[in-house]
Amino acid sequence: MSGAERPVGDVEFKNGKLTYVSRMWGTGNKETSGDLARSIHGLAKQFEDEGNTDRHLATNTSIRPDSDGKFVYLMCGPKMLQLSYTNILSGPGKGEYASVGEILGSR
Repeated sequence: MSGAERPVGDVEFKNGKLTYVSRMWGTGNKETSGDLARSIHGLAKQFEDEGNTDRHLATNTSIRPDSDGKFVYLMCGPKMLQLSYTNILSGPGKGEYASVGEILGSR
């Protein structure tokens, strides 16, 4: 992989079974994908605050010295959809990133 290329996703296996699949999501424009991810997170957080979760919607926010993140989880049976927004504040990976993952089981 050259310096300009980024991973398009991630897979994990446990005991020979696929347990996690994610795919980077967005247009390749960090600002566009970050704006969209923040918007989706804000809407999901609003639904959650209003009690419109039907026990299958959750959000989380992570603030660290070098990064912050916003996460949306939609649980449906044994599967979970995860929308992640991460803002790396410094270093070579500095910028905003968004990804969507489908979690097929627990890690």
